[in-house]
Amino acid sequence: MRDAKQMTIGGMNVVTSGDAEIGRTAAVRARLGLALELIDETTPRLGARMRHDLNAIYLARNGGIGYNPYVRVINLDVRSGMQGEVEDLALCLVHEATHARQAAMGVAKKPNGKLEARMEAHAVAESIAFANRLPPGTWHRPTVADLDTKWWTWENRSTRITEAMREANLPGLGVVMWIIRTLRMLRLVR
Repeated sequence: MRDAKQMTIGGMNVVTSGDAEIGRTAAVRARLGLALELIDETTPRLGARMRHDLNAIYLARNGGIGYNPYVRVINLDVRSGMQGEVEDLALCLVHEATHARQAAMGVAKKPNGKLEARMEAHAVAESIAFANRLPPGTWHRPTVADLDTKWWTWENRSTRITEAMREANLPGLGVVMWIIRTLRMLRLVR
């Protein structure tokens, strides 16, 4: 975080990790500006709510996309930020901003909790509602069937993060793997 850079894009605080890939980071920031503009033009209330519920969007070298309720940020890795169309990025932001809204309303997401699937269904429903306002295109239109793949479970999320870290060839992966294995074990014990 020492080398992190903070800026404002479309009225949203954006923090860039110091180790994020510079070329991709610049491209993701441009796409992020377009995605936020699309959200504001399509559903201004949602854009205002995002800015209220979030402290920032954090661009990192890897780690996928997710909402961090402890610091109220959307974590967005630069590789994920470059995938698909700008509409796909906007839909991801809407989905994660729904989790920010849930947290702001006091609904806590607990790994393997009973509410977890319902919270994801709500986030997908918000994404579907947003997608219905967009013009047709080559972007991925979310559906209720997307919930058939339980990407939000602790096991699936940790597997995706581990794969992204291996792919990025991060130093210290052995230590991280040890931590992930320990956390998995603790989740299974509870």
